[in-house]
Order: sequence, then structure tokens, then C-alpha cells
Amino acid sequence: MKQYASICFLLCVLLAGCSKTTDNLDEKITEDEKIEQDKEIINEVAEQRLQADPSVFHFIADWLTDTEILYVEKNEGKYEVKSFNIESGQRKVIFEDDAFVINVWVHPSQEYLLIHTSDQYDAAIVKMLSLDGRVLHEIEIASTELEVQWNSIDPQKILFTAFHEDWSFDIFAFDGHLEDLKIVNVEDPFPKWFGEKHIVAAKLNDHPLDGARVERVHVETGEREMLSENHIVYMDTFKDSILFVEAPVDGFYTYKLQSANRTDFTEWKMPAVSNYSEWVVPEIEWINETTVVLTGSEKEGQLDDLAGQYSLYLITEGQLQKKLHDLDNAPLKCSPSGNKCLIDHTSEELVDMETSKRYRWIEFTK
Repeated sequence: MKQYASICFLLCVLLAGCSKTTDNLDEKITEDEKIEQDKEIINEVAEQRLQADPSVFHFIADWLTDTEILYVEKNEGKYEVKSFNIESGQRKVIFEDDAFVINVWVHPSQEYLLIHTSDQYDAAIVKMLSLDGRVLHEIEIASTELEVQWNSIDPQKILFTAFHEDWSFDIFAFDGHLEDLKIVNVEDPFPKWFGEKHIVAAKLNDHPLDGARVERVHVETGEREMLSENHIVYMDTFKDSILFVEAPVDGFYTYKLQSANRTDFTEWKMPAVSNYSEWVVPEIEWINETTVVLTGSEKEGQLDDLAGQYSLYLITEGQLQKKLHDLDNAPLKCSPSGNKCLIDHTSEELVDMETSKRYRWIEFTK
């Protein structure tokens, strides 16, 4: 799409080869006007920028809707979860708390928030909120670090990995329907929900570079089933879909996205990157059960040597569409529809996935 105007102009020139020079000039003027109009549209969007005070700004959290971005500030001793509309410029305070806000998540249903807070180093409090700011659940967990996995189908179900000072860990499953918090026995500290009742966990081989097997575990009964005997170096899930990344062969990862029935899957390959002792696979953003957004290296190699050599891809039904290039390996945050994504390490830059235009949506006042 980026080169659409230029291609149209070249076609016009070829088809009108016998026309007068003035006709060609008129066509060029018309095409130039279109390009200027396109620029004006992008600039108009870019003008709605959040003017943030760095002395109170805390962090950028997530997309609330396709046009609203959540961020956190500290004002007069309180941490405030706010939204900013990139089209209208409107700001809203959604929630405030006396405790330090560590993270904020939006459920895929766009009906609930999770707020991770803490006012002491060895304990965490996670609050589940409705969008009008009402606290629906409050869970306190002893931990020095906390990993959170929210079930993408049922928002009442949450996994917590509580790390302790000696880096031992406990995994808990919370069921908001019953207000129940129970221990889950798996060796992997980073299990993922797979559907409403199961999780998937990695069972490592002898060396991290050899990857792992993947096991499915029923949260209530503990029943287990091996899903993959292959050398899996990364996995992720969304609802009933699962993505596997296999250890590289001939310098390329193999990505396999498997649907709920576990028979249909799409597959693609991308250059492999390592960090000497482990494979490096950038996290993905799910748009729906068959569509993901991710960054991938342009070539295989060591992570330290590949700065600025990543590209941004939209993958639909296994088809790769490159949207941007010359990027770093940085986290992504995409809007619910996938039309826009926040890129770079601080999420201060926004890319329109339809036009591949990028701009900074937040500016810090001095």
C-alpha cells in the first residue's frame, strides 16, 4: 500500500504515452495532490498526541479499545490508570490506587481490567475491575515477582506464578466464579491457558537449545497429555489455538499455528536468532485465533549483531505480510482489531498496520 500512489502514476504515464505533455503534467499534479492529501491525513492523526509530564508519568500499559491507550501516572500520591483517545485527544481517569501500580492488562473481551499493585516487596495484590472502575475481585499473593496469565475465553480464570527471593516459585489458578485459589503442579514457571479448562507447559530436554516437549494439563483433575514431542523453543496460546516454534533447521525456525481441532494448522519459516545459550523468539500479539502480529529477524545470527534488522509482520492464514523494517527486537502492543500497534521498547511509537505509517503518539514536556 505504501507504493500504491507511485505505481498508479507510472501506469498512467505508460497508458497515456501518446497524450500531450500538458495532459501528463495534469495527471502528475493530480497525483501529487493525492500524495499531499495522504500526508495530511497522517499528520491529522499524528496531531492527537498525549502531552505527558515526565515527573508524574509512570508507564504505557495496553490498548483499551481501537482508539484508546491505557497509561499510568502518579499524581498527588495516587497512581492513576488513565486512557487517551488517539483520535479525539480525550483523557479519562479509569482507576486510582494508593499502592504502586506495576502492570495493567485488558481482557480480549474488552470488558475487564487486571491491575497488579504492591505496597511491599514480598506481596502482590491483583484487582479485577469492570470498565467503570468497580473492583470485582481482589487477590493477594506472597511473591517478590509475579507472572500473570489471563484466560482469553473466561475472564474469571487467571494463572499466577509467584516467584520468591530464592527464585523458587508456586503456580496458582484463580477461579472467580468460586472465589477459589488453588496450587497447580507443573514444572514450567510460565504455563499458558489453552481453552477454558487446560493449561500447556514445557518439559525441557537436556539443554535449552534442544527445546522442550509440550504437555497439556487439566487444571481441575490434573490429567495430562503430551501435545508435542518436537523440539519446541517457544509456544503461545489464544483461546483454543496454539502456536509452536520449533528449534531451527538449516538456520530457520518453523512456526506452526494449530486450530482448536488440532488437525488444521498453518506453517511458515523465519530466520533463527540465538543469544549464545538459548534461542531468541520475539513474543507475538494475537489478533484472533488465526491471525498474529510479530517481529522477526531479516537474517539468522546472534542477537547482539542484529540490532535494527527486524521487520514487523502480519500473518493471516500462514501468509506473511511485511509492514515495517529496520526495527529492533522490542515488545508489541496491538489494538483489538490489529489495525494499530505500539512498537519500540517504550511503546511511544505507533504504526498504522493498514498504511504502514508510523508516528510518535506521546510527547514529554520539558
